[in-house]
Amino acid sequence: MANIIPFQAWHYHPILWPSLKNLVAPLADNLSDKEIKHLFQNPRNSIHLTPISIKLETDHAAKKLSEWKSKNILVQDTSPGIYVFYQNYKFKGETYCLKGFVALIDLRDSKAILRHEDTLDTPVKNQVKLLKQTQLQPNPTHGLYEDPSFRLEPLMDQAMSSPLFEFENQDGVKESIAVINDPQSIAKFIQVMESQTIILADGHHRLEGAIAHQKLLQPQTGASKNEAFNYHMMYFTNGSSNQLKILPTHRLFRNLEIAQEDIVTRLEKFFNIKKLNSPRDINNFPLVTNWSFLLLFKEAAYFVQLRPESFRAFPTKSPEAVKNLDLSVLHHFFVEQILGIPKMKQTNSDKISYERDMEQCFKQVKSGKATLAVFTREISIQEVIAVCKSGSTMPQKSTYFYPKTLTGLLFYSIEQKDINFPYI
Repeated sequence: MANIIPFQAWHYHPILWPSLKNLVAPLADNLSDKEIKHLFQNPRNSIHLTPISIKLETDHAAKKLSEWKSKNILVQDTSPGIYVFYQNYKFKGETYCLKGFVALIDLRDSKAILRHEDTLDTPVKNQVKLLKQTQLQPNPTHGLYEDPSFRLEPLMDQAMSSPLFEFENQDGVKESIAVINDPQSIAKFIQVMESQTIILADGHHRLEGAIAHQKLLQPQTGASKNEAFNYHMMYFTNGSSNQLKILPTHRLFRNLEIAQEDIVTRLEKFFNIKKLNSPRDINNFPLVTNWSFLLLFKEAAYFVQLRPESFRAFPTKSPEAVKNLDLSVLHHFFVEQILGIPKMKQTNSDKISYERDMEQCFKQVKSGKATLAVFTREISIQEVIAVCKSGSTMPQKSTYFYPKTLTGLLFYSIEQKDINFPYI
């Protein structure tokens, strides 16, 4: 199902590895305008090779890439390899190690990659524009495979005993990369993955951009040819592991045309409601039951849970895996039925924004920049996999996988001269 191959990655010159912390960049949708401006001040930071650069000048990324290659700031490995990638981090006092590897996946069977999010036209077009200009993929998307037997982990552990480089990023995550060049070991990775269907965890716009770019070029060469643009760089982790976290993304609402007391009154039609003694009690109120949420107003907070009889009246024709999601319930019963924002307008509504940091939600509501915050539970990997296998998608901003991949660790060139080796 999933056809993967090793590749000859481009990366920063080894002399620059000690300063990688200052050369990598988080993904654009995780950055504020202030953070983006700060990263662009470093003339060698990898953010210059991302779609954000298009806002500076049309061919900024292409100029930077040409300069960096000519000055050996970026260099290419001479042998194809599987790149082992570990992320060691702490979460709620516990220590975790997310183990995975970076390889190329064949886009000619894109049905082998299941998605759980819809994409927007503009970000996809920006990805295509960047690929046309640079012929470079500056960061891997993140895919999950399922291997309860953990057949690849021993090979990855062995490789990681001699990492190429490792450093601690700005969030305190230890990033480590090693490479496997041994043909027998590489064959094992290919063999394990060929029976897999991949669940796309992160990078929907990047993947769709690569597929759109591939379709533009295919008529020129034919779909059966082994062209570099038929492949996409992906970071693969084992979904059978418990080392990957999915953090909740909360909802902020502003400029509502309904008063707080009317919202509370309308809630009673669908939800059981409990008023908290203080808004700050939210910090000590865990969400552990299905279809439950915490609502924060400036001077009041509520715990609400959808009543079972309300759920039975849920009119959606979506698969059960989607219908049962907390966020499906939230967006139908609360956002549409109570706040009056139709489903078709929710994706681009200026009344809705998304925030992962609870403290930022408190600040937004207290300052009056937001009228209301709704805190949600995290979704499980099993729920993501179930939705993907159903062929449907989740509501917008349903998942935030942690830890994230970074831009600047490895680059994949889709120039044909950079991929001529026996694996294709």
